[in-house]
Amino acid sequence: MDEQKQKIILKACDLFITYGVRSVTMDEIARALSVSKKTIYQHFKDKGEIVMAFAERQMEMQRQMLDELRESGENAIDEMLKVSRWVRQMFESMHPGLIFDIRKFYPKVWERFQEFEDEFLCGSLAENLKRGIREGFYRENLNVDVLVKARLKTVEIVCGSNEFPPDQYPQTEVHMALLEHFVRGLLTPKGLTLFEESWEENYSKAKVK
Repeated sequence: MDEQKQKIILKACDLFITYGVRSVTMDEIARALSVSKKTIYQHFKDKGEIVMAFAERQMEMQRQMLDELRESGENAIDEMLKVSRWVRQMFESMHPGLIFDIRKFYPKVWERFQEFEDEFLCGSLAENLKRGIREGFYRENLNVDVLVKARLKTVEIVCGSNEFPPDQYPQTEVHMALLEHFVRGLLTPKGLTLFEESWEENYSKAKVK
C-alpha cells in the first residue's frame, strides 16, 4: 500500500476511535496529518472510503487477536474470558457512538462488518463452544449453531441499535452483563466452579470508570 495512503488510514483510525465517525471531517483528517485535503482525495474519493478502510483494518486486528487468544487459552472458559477482557478494553478505549454511527450513516461498511461476523466470528465462537464440550466445561446438549447466532445478534443489538443508547447504557457494562448471562447458560457444574473463580477475581467488577 502507498505510504501516504497508509498514513491517512492510521490517522483516521485514531480520530474515529477517539471522536467517533460522524464528527470527524475530511478537513480534520487533513489538518491532523498536516496535508491538504486535496492530498486526501488523491487516495480516497470520499469519507465513506476512509471509513471502509478503517473497518477493514479493525477486522484484521480482531482476526489476529482472536486467533492469538484461542491459542493462549488454557481451556474454553479461559479463552472466553480472555476474549471478554479484550472486548471490554476495546470498548473502553473507543468513542461510545462509533459503532452506532457506522450502522446508521455507513450501511455498506456495516454490511461488511456483518459479513465478517458470518465469515469469521461465528466460526471462532463455535470452536470455543465445541472445545468447552470436549473439555467437560460446557453442557453436551448445547445447540451450537443456535447459540452462536443468538450470541452474535445480541452483541449486534448492543453495538448498533437504539435498544441500548450509549449515553444511557455504558456499553462495557451492558456487554459484560450479557456475556455473564450467556456463559452461565453453557456451563456444567465443573465449568461453573472454574468460571466463578475466574469471574469473581477478574471480571465481576468490570465497570466503566
